[in-house]
Amino acid sequence: MCPAHQQTHGSFVQLPGENLILPQEVECVDACFDGHIRGQLRLTNYRLFFSAAEGEPHDIDIPIHSILKIDKKSQAENSYRLTIQCKQFLSVQFTVNKQERKNKDLYQCLVKQAFPGDEGRVFAYEYRARKIKENGWEVYDFEREYTRMGALRENSKWRHSTLNKDFQHIDTYPEDLIVPASVADETIRKSSYFRSIGRVPVLSWLHPTNEASITRCSQPCVGLSKKRCEEDEAMIAEIRKATTKSTHIYICDCRPSVNAHANKAKGKGFELPEFYENIEFSFGNIENIHEVRASNNRLRDLVTSPNIEESKWLSNLEGTKWLQHIQAILQEAVKVASIIENKKSSVVVHCSDGWDRTSQITSLAMLLLDPYYRTLQGFEVLIEKEWLSFGHQFQLDTVTVLRILPRTTRPSSCSFWTVCGR
Repeated sequence: MCPAHQQTHGSFVQLPGENLILPQEVECVDACFDGHIRGQLRLTNYRLFFSAAEGEPHDIDIPIHSILKIDKKSQAENSYRLTIQCKQFLSVQFTVNKQERKNKDLYQCLVKQAFPGDEGRVFAYEYRARKIKENGWEVYDFEREYTRMGALRENSKWRHSTLNKDFQHIDTYPEDLIVPASVADETIRKSSYFRSIGRVPVLSWLHPTNEASITRCSQPCVGLSKKRCEEDEAMIAEIRKATTKSTHIYICDCRPSVNAHANKAKGKGFELPEFYENIEFSFGNIENIHEVRASNNRLRDLVTSPNIEESKWLSNLEGTKWLQHIQAILQEAVKVASIIENKKSSVVVHCSDGWDRTSQITSLAMLLLDPYYRTLQGFEVLIEKEWLSFGHQFQLDTVTVLRILPRTTRPSSCSFWTVCGR
């Protein structure tokens, strides 16, 4: 049981905009309660709240959009068992007496609220606790942020490109791009044809003193025939030359080597050192979303299973490989930050399409390097800049809102929040 979801008895207070949909007398079946505890389950448009009967120690508060899965299993003629699994691995069961329901069925109402199929029906749009002074749409300002890090100052070696205005050239990139000042838009355009889904190398972060940069992109379309693109090679060269403290540039491919080589058969791949001047190339060994999703599912099964022997807990945890995935992400982020700070060299980060593993590594490296991103406002800016504006598919994380099947979800943001101490 997650402590954050346990509250003292009688603590149910409706929030502004929160509407009670259904009260239901139920019996909670949970290991934390050492048996069955009767109480009342309240379903609202925001949460599922279990109030234990008088004299019992615990209540349970579950935001409905944290629910991943709901199972209903008949037990007897007049009752059924409701099993609720949440994204943060909370799992709880309730025994529901059909005869105690009043006009509405708890299971049907809960499914409708937890999986509405329309993000516009999320409680966040109804919550009106107070007037928010700050306009959330203006927290991240492109010009202000890149000016803060020095990329748009006078005589900068970087410039603002409007090639992607109205998203007409790269629909998964932001409209405003920062590129080396010496690179023309035509060079960017031709380079985009050589990068998977057009995601060319653009600036994410600039060191305030040594001018080393973190740039991000997707994999190049090299293929088995070792295709080249002069414009792409020129882009990498100009990024390297934008700092005078180092003659080399590092390319960190987040993927395992075997995966990157396999992509060559699909017409893609990775940068070939013989074609890019003064590059240091390395693989990060971070697995793809399919492996991470399977690992996340194994971890969920482990922590929600009531029958795991304590003596086998650590070996079973190791078997999920979740900690290995987190370790690989942290190691790659530390490597990027170390290259920037200690070697004073620029780093290009990419994975396959440059929006899952890439966002994790650039964001974590920036958290390590720049104290601004460790503030509340700075962290908001980081998420909007490195995740939202660069096209991370957050809609595939919100499976309960859009009714997307769990097998299609992208667990990359989950592992990022885990590393950040969510």
